[in-house]
Amino acid sequence: MAKKNWQTHLSVDKRIVRLLSVFTYEDFPRSIREMVSNAYDADATEVRITIDIKQDLIEITDDGNGMTPEDFEFFLRIAGQKRSSLFSPEFRRKRIGRFGIGFLAVFPFGKRIKITSSGRRSNVRFEATIEAEKYVRESPQSIDVQDIPVFGSQEESPSLAELHGTTIRIMGLSELTTRYYKSRARKKRQRQTIKEWSPEDRLRWTLSEELPIDYDHQSPYAEAFANLGSSGVRVFLNKDELIRNAPGSQILETDTRTIDGAKCQYVIATDWKAIQPVENRFFKQRVHNVGIGDRTAFGLGLEGRAYSRLQWLTGEIRIVDGFDDLINIDRKSFRDSPAYDNFRDFFSQRLAHFANFLESVSEAQRDIDRQIKSSRFAEVGPKRQIVQRNIDRLADRGFDIVHQPVGVGSKKSASVVVDVKKKRVEVVDDHPDFQDTISIDSREIPVRYLSFDGKQKEVTPVRRARDGAIEVNTAYPLFKSVRYGDLFKRMFIVLLTVSEKQHVKSSLLVEVGAQVQKEFSDLT
Repeated sequence: MAKKNWQTHLSVDKRIVRLLSVFTYEDFPRSIREMVSNAYDADATEVRITIDIKQDLIEITDDGNGMTPEDFEFFLRIAGQKRSSLFSPEFRRKRIGRFGIGFLAVFPFGKRIKITSSGRRSNVRFEATIEAEKYVRESPQSIDVQDIPVFGSQEESPSLAELHGTTIRIMGLSELTTRYYKSRARKKRQRQTIKEWSPEDRLRWTLSEELPIDYDHQSPYAEAFANLGSSGVRVFLNKDELIRNAPGSQILETDTRTIDGAKCQYVIATDWKAIQPVENRFFKQRVHNVGIGDRTAFGLGLEGRAYSRLQWLTGEIRIVDGFDDLINIDRKSFRDSPAYDNFRDFFSQRLAHFANFLESVSEAQRDIDRQIKSSRFAEVGPKRQIVQRNIDRLADRGFDIVHQPVGVGSKKSASVVVDVKKKRVEVVDDHPDFQDTISIDSREIPVRYLSFDGKQKEVTPVRRARDGAIEVNTAYPLFKSVRYGDLFKRMFIVLLTVSEKQHVKSSLLVEVGAQVQKEFSDLT
């Protein structure tokens, strides 16, 4: 097969030149994303990424439609311009790379870019080499990009007709690439973040976040978005297949909406605790199944009310139709518009709704647990009454309340089981946990909660009833402290039992109660 040599030039939109000139080493994952996006647009079903820092080489190979030399020549002329066709030729996929920035995105990360490709049903295979280092280093300050030559060669044979696909090799890795791989994990143990991870793991997470790939089949996201079908492409990084990030083990809501002409399908999910790493929190926006920018809460929590459970929320918005023309050229964000403002407001409100939902449920669950276990933060009052009040809160949030028959409970079984995933509460009504008692000298003493001496200046905190039970005065101000109420209650019960043993007048307990109340008045 004889080779034919040729030479051509780039013709690039100035916006792309400016964009590439400000790339940093942290943009390295984005550059890989752009090449995979181009492969997806070219109807690839498989993309393999090989990164060998020691060999100074990155290689991306796909089995897509490939290009003929004429296709490549055209491709060099359209960078940064809208393509006429919205769909790929073979599988009719909606194109991701409406702007032809794909292979240009890798220019800052290698000294030379070598492209090898053969078009589907074509007898021709070509190779082209671009001196990317010269392009990025010298333009646009000193030379015209059209002065930078692209050298190529091609060969023709009937045996090539069955081959198709493209391989892009980045050779002589630039300082930006080596800096990315030399960057160290940042030691911030206060919270988990991908900044603590190794460069390889950060790259894997970012590609799994951005690329049009499928979810793990066991992920709840896979079921929620099943109607949108498979992405149709598998991506491998150093032989390991990448799977779409799908944080949040439980789906709280999934729905389809059309907002100002933009049709989208979304999922809101949670782990019933803070989502980790922090970069997995809030909504990931996707257009035609590819990520747009970082996850966002659409400004929620930045002004006004703080939402304590906002960090428990995650989710994904798949925009399947609309907003194509609002995507900025770097694909990090959308341009402002009234339509996008309405879109943002809707999803901000959904996050606010579920932040309130999670807060209400988790607080009710926490208060039930505190009361049952008689923890130091338990509310001062009858257990059954307080537990029932929190069960009612859960019922208001859509939980099913199931009462177990009398006799089911024992000291070893749980009196109240809250299953947040099934939205179900099981209650054993006659369980010993609901008895109000306190252990003193290895004896279980009944405790009753009453309101007495409420009109007197000096309020009796606790007293002994004729039947031997201890009566706790719910009108005593310090018992209403959320954090220390139960602690004060226990303290006064101990004082009561000690005073009885020492035959101290009950008026002393009243006086101590008054002095303690005065001393700790800031806690009421």
